[in-house]
Amino acid sequence: TCVFNSGIGLALNAHVFFEGLTGLCWRENGSASSYMGFILPLQANQDGVNSNMWQYYYAAIENCNSTIYGIENSEASVDESSKNTMLSEVYFLRAYYYWRLVQMFGPIPYKVEKTIGTANSALPLDSEETVLDGCIADLKKAEELAANGSWNRTDGHVSKGAIKSLLAKVYITKAGAPVNDKSCYALAYEKAKEVVNSGNFKLFGSYADLRNQANENTGEFIFSMQREAEHAGNPLPHLCYPLTAPFIAKTVNGGGGFVPNQSFVDSYADGPRKDAFFYTEYPSFEDPSVITKFPPHVFKFFDESSTALADNKLGMDYWIIRYADVLLIMAEAKAMADGGTTSDPAAVEAYHQVHSRAVPADPKPASITFSQVFKERVQELAFENITWFDMVRTRKAYDPVKDQVVDIVGHAAEGHEKYAFKESDLLLPYPMRERKYNPNLVR
Repeated sequence: TCVFNSGIGLALNAHVFFEGLTGLCWRENGSASSYMGFILPLQANQDGVNSNMWQYYYAAIENCNSTIYGIENSEASVDESSKNTMLSEVYFLRAYYYWRLVQMFGPIPYKVEKTIGTANSALPLDSEETVLDGCIADLKKAEELAANGSWNRTDGHVSKGAIKSLLAKVYITKAGAPVNDKSCYALAYEKAKEVVNSGNFKLFGSYADLRNQANENTGEFIFSMQREAEHAGNPLPHLCYPLTAPFIAKTVNGGGGFVPNQSFVDSYADGPRKDAFFYTEYPSFEDPSVITKFPPHVFKFFDESSTALADNKLGMDYWIIRYADVLLIMAEAKAMADGGTTSDPAAVEAYHQVHSRAVPADPKPASITFSQVFKERVQELAFENITWFDMVRTRKAYDPVKDQVVDIVGHAAEGHEKYAFKESDLLLPYPMRERKYNPNLVR
């Protein structure tokens, strides 16, 4: 679905960019030109991540539009089942790309026709509601086409479970800012509940199972970008290597991409999740009897295979939708549908499944609040390129220093006390390059 090197859909440097926006981490390797060229400060006369994301997402969308047109108008002899399977995947992908784009930029041109020329290419802006409604329509179409398909697929292709999970995520996005269609909370809850009640997914018993490549496309993994160590590796684990000597891998060039703030690490309750997500020491690559120590770094993506540490060949898939995410969407959506607090047994159980794995000693609560669930999402899904978009749709942020969920506007992240978030900070600017071609790109 995506290519790291070209940045289609998801790219390594974009991942760093959006994690940095959360204010929960810092860049240890801030001067590395190979990364900073992509994440230069966004100024009126300068493009960075905004231009890359715009171009590559729209390139992927154009591929989807052309593919849908080609399949639906093909005269080739293809059985209906195969045709439906292919179409369901492409409708899913188009919805995914537009969903990400609208969260990044706000109003954007929404186009679902195949491009056949340059006439009328200066497309008007469509509202966030229009784009999200288009995503919902695509996902409903994908649901219909995949009705007889598998809930989960071990080959990494789009499954019925992935389609329904993304639909729950789009619903809860539409329920939040700026559309604020509160009726979508109930829809998000019901769709997430459908995934949960299917019984086809489960949380792994140990967080270490998340890093076990034998578990890819099973259990907790609903949809992932497929990676392979030899030819199409996932550089995210490498990005989290500490730069402290002696090095823990043969090469750590590009390591230190983001390091969690100490206050964020300290905000985690002691337990399996904190132990699994962060580490402060590891054997030296050159001499395993020597232990390298360093401030807390992210361990949740760590690839301990010999090829990873010795040859920088990392084959772990890149996670896009995890079952824990769906459980917490279910909990949050019901809490919000009920006014900010709910005692709904299914929603409470969904929250408790995630929290009890992290902190087994905590009893199941009788009710849950939005703030409880939001904090749980921040801590469970940390550094998975989800938190920033949760902050934008809820207009909330988690302040680990105060251990409070606060309004994002007016909140100054640790280390950025002079730069509190403004409403205008929550969307990327339209790329200068695109504005030259399309004068309609005015916010």
